Amino acid sequence: MTITIFVAIYLGRKFGFSQDFGLLMASGNAVCGSSAIASTAPAIGASDKDKGIAITIVNLVGTILMLLLPLISFALFSLDTLKTSALIGGVLQSVGQVVASGAIVNEGVKDLATIFKIVRVIFLVFVVLSLSAYKHHSNSKEAKDGNESKKVKVKIPWYVTGFFIMCFLFTFSIIPAEGSKIFKLISNNFEIIALAGIGMRVNFSDLMKEGLKTSLYGLCISAFQIFSALILIAVLI
Repeated sequence: MTITIFVAIYLGRKFGFSQDFGLLMASGNAVCGSSAIASTAPAIGASDKDKGIAITIVNLVGTILMLLLPLISFALFSLDTLKTSALIGGVLQSVGQVVASGAIVNEGVKDLATIFKIVRVIFLVFVVLSLSAYKHHSNSKEAKDGNESKKVKVKIPWYVTGFFIMCFLFTFSIIPAEGSKIFKLISNNFEIIALAGIGMRVNFSDLMKEGLKTSLYGLCISAFQIFSALILIAVLI
């Protein structure tokens, strides 16, 4: 995750994208796709345009990898359950993509890859706060260079606090199983509505204009993710 974040920010600068767009791509690829981007955007003050395009590119590249990673695992690991699960769960952006890609192999890979993915999702709060702090630090540095003495405070978004509270409640079974199902249903519906709203704010001409460049950016990030994941798997597993 750390490698992905640093690589995404670095490549974003090299491609000439705004800092906000680079941070959105970093969170989306490192943590959990659309949800991470939607959580990071208000924390760093990103525009709807950057948010919408980032979500589109991350989902597009993720869909390609969803089909590609099982083939890579077959070629390199002969579909070994642990290594394949680590590759799929450690690289793919969204939980849905992980489940679908793992299911292509077998049920064991699907379940274990999902666990690897959930570990990444747990770090959502930390990543959002870290990227927010990074953004505000950059702003305060620019203000200092411009001889402005204004101090910038890092704000903790309410939804990040809510995420942490709900994780605590579900982890310790404070909310019963039936209540958990209701909350998950509500959450899924709200996410669909939120993503639809974001999509309605995306200017299609902007997407077409930036399409090739942003797609190449997303593919480069994913290539680094796969490469680093393969190295870590070779060393640790």
